[in-house]
Amino acid sequence: WSNVVRVVIASANLTEDGYRRNLEIFASFDYREDGEYPTRLLQEVVECLGLCANRSQAESQSASPALKRVRALLDRVRGMPSEWGRTDEDTLKRGLAAYPVLVGPERPNALEALAQLWPAYAPPTDAHVVSPFFDPPDAPNLPARELWQRLRKRGDARAFFYLDAEDIPDGKVLIHAPESLLKAQPSGRSGVETRVHRVELETARPLHAKGISFDDDRWSLYMIGSSNFTSAGLGLNSARNLEANVAFLVDANKQPQIAEALGFAFPPNVALNLDTVKWQGSPNSEDEIPSEEA
Repeated sequence: WSNVVRVVIASANLTEDGYRRNLEIFASFDYREDGEYPTRLLQEVVECLGLCANRSQAESQSASPALKRVRALLDRVRGMPSEWGRTDEDTLKRGLAAYPVLVGPERPNALEALAQLWPAYAPPTDAHVVSPFFDPPDAPNLPARELWQRLRKRGDARAFFYLDAEDIPDGKVLIHAPESLLKAQPSGRSGVETRVHRVELETARPLHAKGISFDDDRWSLYMIGSSNFTSAGLGLNSARNLEANVAFLVDANKQPQIAEALGFAFPPNVALNLDTVKWQGSPNSEDEIPSEEA
């Protein structure tokens, strides 16, 4: 491992459930001599980890031995030879690129960052979202509104949501998400549609994976990581979380097999008839403002 740097960006927390029980998603990048992965991704992740480390103690405190070791490791990675990776331009020429999408203070929100990465002249036609947590049902659904702003304003456009749900005694399906996901759809416009899918999970395997993709006939831009589909998780409000995501950009004309494989990265699911569902907000949220009580 003295000649390899591995970067892992994932939805999982460092908990037993995160690594042994939940449905999660991970992306792994190994940097070594003559590596194929973009160096900018590694550089920005290192800076993000440095920011997190610096926030782990009060400014008035001197650096702890553990923090000094973290900084030493990050400094060592910063000195990685340039030939261990490639530029963004080199990776995109092959039809497959990976970009960091980091959320935090003084950074663009995640959906804005994805819009900047989208390579086509026209905005995408479709958006796909999987998330276990959302803003409260009585709050304006800023993420869903912003999602529609990033899709085409004319012609057909669709938003797909892949949600946690359960059967209830009256024969209907209870969805653990707010109905505001539907209400964010543009009104008075033909050709737009919101579709809801139920994630089919194995017994006692909670949904914790998070992902957003934008697509058209040629391009797919798929982001995974730690951002829930919430205002704080995507960086849409003043109380922005520190989040780490990676977006894969695939040109289906050059990489048809990889473009097809992106679809399999979404969890197994089945489309729901909206006449048979009941809406209930997320049972809890990772993005809630912590209580002031210890």
